[in-house]
Amino acid sequence: MDTPISGFRPQADETFFKDAQLFALLKGHEHAYPKQLATHYPQILERIIAVWSSPETARTYFQSLLMTDRNTRQGFPQQVYTELLALSLVYDRLFPPKPKPEAARRDPWELGGGGRIR
Repeated sequence: MDTPISGFRPQADETFFKDAQLFALLKGHEHAYPKQLATHYPQILERIIAVWSSPETARTYFQSLLMTDRNTRQGFPQQVYTELLALSLVYDRLFPPKPKPEAARRDPWELGGGGRIR
């Protein structure tokens, strides 16, 4: 008969693996590791790790977490929201967004159809 090993917790090992994955992805920005997010919303942490290598998808996911267009959402606790924001800023530092071509050509002083203030 097999007896369980004292103190062995498969979930703890799984959590450690996810922690190690995100630490590796943060590349020198380990201070931004979201402890509260990992504790209270592990499924969100899993999704962040899954989309990390796809900048467009990751940015869209971060945006959906930080902003909502549905009034029925309760939102995250302040500390979790702050961790998500910090993590998204680190992500943008590691993977700077590319400027859109039309934005690069536009004159920031140009008004609408090219009119000027008189």
